[in-house]
Amino acid sequence: MRELALKAGVSTATPYNLISTKANLLTLVLEQEFREFRGEMAPLAKLGGLERLLNTIDLLCSHYASDQKFYFGLFKSAGTIDESSMALVMLEGGRALFGDMVRAAIAEEDEGGGFAAALVTGVLLRTMRATVEAWYVSGWSVARFHDEMAFAVRVVMMANYRGPVAESLRRELTVLQERLEKHASAEPFAGALASG
Repeated sequence: MRELALKAGVSTATPYNLISTKANLLTLVLEQEFREFRGEMAPLAKLGGLERLLNTIDLLCSHYASDQKFYFGLFKSAGTIDESSMALVMLEGGRALFGDMVRAAIAEEDEGGGFAAALVTGVLLRTMRATVEAWYVSGWSVARFHDEMAFAVRVVMMANYRGPVAESLRRELTVLQERLEKHASAEPFAGALASG
């Protein structure tokens, strides 16, 4: 809060008077991030369920990669305060952002193989969070982060499909697996953490 006051050119007490805690500040930042990302997603609204979901995940990775320093700082800050409150803000925001997309993606399955959308959304959000944390901790390249996220999301979503959609996802996973193996050999330290 002191740094915030210094950068804003106000007294140290001002941020505390306006925002009161670091947790409140981070909550406001996260809420603003969700609003801004929704705006970035707007052009994807015309896409169908699974295609929209996968393109949104790609956009999210690009969004995070566009300002790695800021997002790594945000993730680090969120981990140093009451994690339950930050996790709740992120979970609620993630459910609001991805819940309908997951529901629409599962509804595309013609053979009725999909699981409950709320459960799949929860698994997807936890998987995405773990992938972002691994990127932060392991020092992956941006390309590897994109591929790791794409692989993880497709693995989660593939359980909801049979037939042609499942086969298409399987082909995409095979290509991604080959790319991840190349990343692991090019980034041996990060590869050891991810595969160990």
